[in-house]
Amino acid sequence: MRRRTPDGRFRHLTYCTNVHPGETPEEIADVLRTAAVPVMRSVFGDGEMSLGLRLGDTAVDALMTDSARADAFDATLRELGARPRTLNVFPQTTFQRDGLKRDVYLPSWSLRSRFSYTLAAARLLAGWLDDGDPFGTLSSVPIGWREGTSSATAATFLGLAVVELARLEEETGRRIAIALEPEPGCVFDTASDAAAWWNLHLRPEMKRLHLGEAVVARHLGLCYDTCHAGVAFNAPDADARLLSAAGISVHKVQLSSAPVLRFSQPSDLDALLALDEPRFLHQTRIRAAAHPDAPSEHADSGSAARETSGSSLSVLAFDDLPDVRAARDRGELPTSGEARCHFHVPIHIERTPRFGTTRSTLIDALAAFPDVQHLEVETYTFDVLPPDLKVGGLPAMIAAELRFADSVIDRRPNRSVPG
Repeated sequence: MRRRTPDGRFRHLTYCTNVHPGETPEEIADVLRTAAVPVMRSVFGDGEMSLGLRLGDTAVDALMTDSARADAFDATLRELGARPRTLNVFPQTTFQRDGLKRDVYLPSWSLRSRFSYTLAAARLLAGWLDDGDPFGTLSSVPIGWREGTSSATAATFLGLAVVELARLEEETGRRIAIALEPEPGCVFDTASDAAAWWNLHLRPEMKRLHLGEAVVARHLGLCYDTCHAGVAFNAPDADARLLSAAGISVHKVQLSSAPVLRFSQPSDLDALLALDEPRFLHQTRIRAAAHPDAPSEHADSGSAARETSGSSLSVLAFDDLPDVRAARDRGELPTSGEARCHFHVPIHIERTPRFGTTRSTLIDALAAFPDVQHLEVETYTFDVLPPDLKVGGLPAMIAAELRFADSVIDRRPNRSVPG
């Protein structure tokens, strides 16, 4: 769905197709035909549908090298009255598979294959955009996992990507922006980490390449994922002010939500630990229920936990749920507090009998980033959700999420007008 803003631009609401399995152009076209576009039309009615496509390297390679397959895919888009506006190129390889875990961050931006894949996806997206609304976004990995990634090399490849995207805009009139997505455990977890990385690594490289701030901001920035921000106990309004002061663009907001468990004894964490499954990484943050002036609780040197900041209290950081269980077994967790887990849950659900959610972070982000043009619901976890969150099936969940997102957008000041 798209709406025209008072200043004449378009704002798009869509959902990410990464919830559906599909790696080849034909599989993705089938998803669009049988699931994505029908459910969007059930919510938004007639008119052109704005798509948030997840394209891995299998699809990108096929669409770039096989004209017959590319023509067939384009024909499907025309038949359905749908146009890609944003691409999820964060997972480069097969996404919906057991055992994915940290592989989702591979390859990192310190490898040429990430650069080449992303630029190929940019060219595809430029070909799908239209003259009346020539802006597209690519959400991407926040450099890589915090270990084993060269920030210096990544900055070089991102600088070269900005050069290529500026050239692409000159040639086609289509502006494509890479939106790096802060995520727990990565080179940058949060907006503040991203700002520090920008200053330490990216800006020196942009200076070396003679790239001005304006062209960088035009083609490179962040994707603000509201689940990730909520897990980190971050406030979107503070993040928005920080990023604005740092001169970093936010090109896309992913509308997502995380489970929140307030516990009064460590055994209460069983409800959270039950979410563990073999496909996705579920980074978890735990904040002790203590007075801000009380001593922070630390895990010992052998713990899998790291300490981060969150509000005025210390936050313990775990890379996955088994690490939380191990820390609890060693007696390293606070006796009471609040745990937040990177496990995308349906955004229309505010709470369940077991959990609260970070849905308020999503609502706050819409107010904090009112000018972002691309808003994408992203709940890719349907296959691994607990049964009580899968009631009605996948199409019903997506429809409910889109209706909720549309209603929240409509409650913002300066509401967009249809166009």
